[in-house]
Amino acid sequence: MEIQQKGNMKKYLSILQNCELFSGIELEGLLALLTCLSGKIKNYMKDEFVFQEGKQTKLSGILISGALQIVEYDYNGNRTIISTLEPLQLFGEAYSFCNQNLPITIEASEDSIVLLINSLKIANPCQNSCNMHSILINNLVKIHLSNNVYLFFLDYIPQIK
Repeated sequence: MEIQQKGNMKKYLSILQNCELFSGIELEGLLALLTCLSGKIKNYMKDEFVFQEGKQTKLSGILISGALQIVEYDYNGNRTIISTLEPLQLFGEAYSFCNQNLPITIEASEDSIVLLINSLKIANPCQNSCNMHSILINNLVKIHLSNNVYLFFLDYIPQIK
């Protein structure tokens, strides 16, 4: 895993601006916000773990390029793919706030570039309490509420037989 320097993060800003989490945040403010969130760009090789089952994390991730899979391993080591993440998808944020061991593993299914941000800094804005941070928190709430509505209605869709 290779960590990109902060100066290299600039080349990803125009991509990241299209992420739902950063919706409404101007390009020039995004770098400052990512600095506030201790954002780091990391490269993952195919089959490398981003987050591992049984461990805790305080990080949330956004896939910039490549592909990640959410997988579950059973007692015998059998691997079940739960979901495949696509670029600009947010992941790990729910677990990063819960102080619980991860029940899943997130691993690269191909060489991937990921933005990792410190979730604690989302919940605890810096002293500047900038408008961008308020937009970020609002976007995160919208993402989670949309996911909850989707999951709620999934239970009521009749099964096709």
